[in-house]
Amino acid sequence: MNKRLKWATGIVLVGIIALYAAWVLLPMPGDNCVITVSATFRVSSESDGYIWKTIKPVQEAQWASGSHEAPYTRAVFKEGEMIRSTGYGVHELEGAFSWREIKEIWPDAPIDQDWAFGVGLFNTRFEGNYRMYLNVQADAETGSATADFYVFYQGFANPYMVRWEGKIGEKIVLSFDY
Repeated sequence: MNKRLKWATGIVLVGIIALYAAWVLLPMPGDNCVITVSATFRVSSESDGYIWKTIKPVQEAQWASGSHEAPYTRAVFKEGEMIRSTGYGVHELEGAFSWREIKEIWPDAPIDQDWAFGVGLFNTRFEGNYRMYLNVQADAETGSATADFYVFYQGFANPYMVRWEGKIGEKIVLSFDY
């Protein structure tokens, strides 16, 4: 092979690798929604009174979009964030917090499986960029928990919000029309 052909082949291969990396690592233009999820536990500490420990959801989750009959597809959280595509219609997310991580924070937690959560947006009527937050707070002393789901839409000053209240280990279910 002559030198010119080797350089051309190398440039083409580098270009293909760069395009593949961009396709895998960067969100696609239709990915207009960032969902951030975390759970914070209030646990007692002998030396500090109370301390707060935060965990992120397990990486694997399920996402359905478009209609009530849409099948769930695999979705992934990276450091508690997920980027998805939303538009008109129904959008649902199913995920969980690891019971092992919860037990590390609170060894006596009344939980023996992952702590599931589900959020749903029904009748979504806006095309544009969304920022969504699911903030879960749990009290190790009382076993009570709350979850707040906020949806910020580009151009609107106030978020839509819905709250869940229950016990640690009960499935967190939040949904509303948007």
